[in-house]
Amino acid sequence: DDLLKKPAHSCELFLGGIPKSASEADVRAFCDDGAEGVASPSSVQLVIDTATGQNRGYAFVAYPSREDAAAAAEKLNEKAIEDKKIRVSVKQTKHRVFIGNVDRMKTRAEVIQGLRDAGCGGVEKLEMPKNRNPAYPSQTKGFGFADFYNASCAERAMKILSESRLFLGRPVTARWADPKLPDPSTTVKSVYVGNLPPSLVADEGGEEKLKALFGKYGDVETVFVYKPRPGDASASAKRNFAFVHYASRESALAAAEAGKRSDDADATPSAPIEIDGCALDVTMAKPMKDQ
Repeated sequence: DDLLKKPAHSCELFLGGIPKSASEADVRAFCDDGAEGVASPSSVQLVIDTATGQNRGYAFVAYPSREDAAAAAEKLNEKAIEDKKIRVSVKQTKHRVFIGNVDRMKTRAEVIQGLRDAGCGGVEKLEMPKNRNPAYPSQTKGFGFADFYNASCAERAMKILSESRLFLGRPVTARWADPKLPDPSTTVKSVYVGNLPPSLVADEGGEEKLKALFGKYGDVETVFVYKPRPGDASASAKRNFAFVHYASRESALAAAEAGKRSDDADATPSAPIEIDGCALDVTMAKPMKDQ
C-alpha cells in the first residue's frame, strides 16, 4: 500500500516564527542541536514564497516516530533561531473518521476486516461503544471511530465509504471526527504546594525561597504564591498554597514523589519536604480546566 509509505500522523511538527533570513539547513541544525537525545528529523521542509524567494516564516519537520516528534516538540518549543523564539507543535491532521449506521451485531474485528475488504487500509484503531442496555449485551451502538495511519489513508476511506452504497450490508455514513486528544493531566509540569507557613506567604521573597527549595528536583521556571487580599475571610492555612512550574514534566514528577506524605498508601517512606518547620503538601497540579 503506497499510502502507508507516507509519514504517520503526529510524526510531523509545525515550526512557526522562523526568521526570513533562515535557511533549511538552519532549521535542521535548530532541530538537531535543540532536541538532544531525540532522533534526527527524517525530512525538513522550509516553505518558500516563490514570488520573493524568501521563506514564509514556517516549516514542517518530520520525525521517524510519534514519540520522537512529541519529545522534539517539547524540547524545541520557545527556543530561538537568531534570537527569535520559535513556536513548535505537532502538526494537526485529519486521520479520525466517524462511521455511522453500522450493523449493531457486527463485532469490532468484523468491521475492521470489512474496512480492509472495501479497500480502506491503514486502520490503526477502531472504537465502537457498547450498547449499555442489559437486554442487548452483545450489541454496539451502531457507530464507531476509526483512527487511520495517516491523513492519506483516512481520506481514501472517506471517499470509499461516502461513495459506497453498502458497507457490511448497510448504507453507512462517514464524516471527519475530531482527533482524540491526550489526557491533559499527562502534560502537567507543575506541582501544587500546600500548607505553607503564613510567614512565607507574607514574605516578599517567598517565591525565591520556594524556587531554591524545589530547584533540587529540576529547573524551576516560575513560582506563584497565592496572596490573600486584605480582609479576605477565607484566608487560612488551607489558602496558604503555591504552584511551582518546572521546565520538564520529569522534574515535576520527581518533586511530587518526594513530597508524598507518610499517610499516603502509595508513598515511599522518606523525609517530608519542609520549609520554616512546616511539612508541605506536594502533589501534581491539576490541568487548568480542573482547577
